[in-house]
Amino acid sequence: MNRVLAIDDSRSMRQMLAFILEREGYQVDTEAEPSVALGLIDQNQYALIICDVNMPNMDGYQFVQEARKKNRSRYTPILMIAADSSPAQKARAREAGATGWLAKPFNPDRFVVTVRKAICQ
Repeated sequence: MNRVLAIDDSRSMRQMLAFILEREGYQVDTEAEPSVALGLIDQNQYALIICDVNMPNMDGYQFVQEARKKNRSRYTPILMIAADSSPAQKARAREAGATGWLAKPFNPDRFVVTVRKAICQ
């Protein structure tokens, strides 16, 4: 079973991501705080990490940069999600080390396809 880590400061978004992914057979860990999520990466092997861009204390870009420094997540696909999907934001995400981008709001079926593609790459 593939394990996914979803980081978002919105409880409802974490619940929705977990619901969609668990329905598809993924094991999902969710976390509101990016700093705590970095600790989860030390303890678990993830097939995919999904991270919101706009979060307090540490934004998604900073999280991705820190995650890429860790051996366990150096090559793990990371999808970033945000309402702003401008080319500049996507470029910044790639520079930070993200492998994909998903604009909010998103279609659940499209989300699942994006997740599958990210894990298979």
